[in-house]
Amino acid sequence: MSDGNFIRLFMFHQLWLAFGDAFYINLHKQTRVEKPVVSTDEQKMRYFMLKACTISGRNLTTFFRKWGFKVNESIYTEIAALNLPAPTVEPSTLTDANAGLIENGATYKLVSAVNNSSVLDVSGGGVPANGTVVALWTPNNPLSNNQKWLLRSLGNGEFALKTLADTAKVMDVTSGASANGTQIQVYSYANAAAQRWTPTYVGDGYYNFSPACATDKNLDVNGGFSANGTKIQIWTKNTGNAQKFKLVKL
Repeated sequence: MSDGNFIRLFMFHQLWLAFGDAFYINLHKQTRVEKPVVSTDEQKMRYFMLKACTISGRNLTTFFRKWGFKVNESIYTEIAALNLPAPTVEPSTLTDANAGLIENGATYKLVSAVNNSSVLDVSGGGVPANGTVVALWTPNNPLSNNQKWLLRSLGNGEFALKTLADTAKVMDVTSGASANGTQIQVYSYANAAAQRWTPTYVGDGYYNFSPACATDKNLDVNGGFSANGTKIQIWTKNTGNAQKFKLVKL
């Protein structure tokens, strides 16, 4: 394989780095179902470009332009008409070294960007009951199970965050509510929308986490405070440090 072909293949790797296995699984599935009739290179490129945008839920115009997709400008107009948001992190900037990939089934501590030290903690220690709140806390030394989270892929980019204090329980939005300020707790896993979280990489190892029950909200440290016991909640998406959490693999 020539160096040029290898470089072009990296474009597809970057889409995987940005959107995970689900991106190509859904692309292949939809292509098999739709069986598009495409013969020219431009028709093939148009199909791929539009599908890549709809499957990722992002406007990938910048990505395609940076990779030199020389297609009729009308295709970029079609992409714009989808009214999709730009990626949080531009995929063309991603490499294996900076993509911050999540390992399915691995255990992490979730470090808040409010002080780059405090972690998400299941209050009280021991085996938590349903409804035990999640709060911000100084990391224990050694780190205790109520500060460790096992991330399990649910497909489609969603994860369950299991507490190692009781792996039958997961991070949960109380009552599946969507209001700003709704408390985060742990609760027995039921694959509920309140328990399915979509991580979005925002650089430097940090992620936003959005619950399926409130896709316009993110996991959030109340007020951006760093005191022990600070409430963990959901809040309207923004770019502040209160919504950024670093995944540190254990």
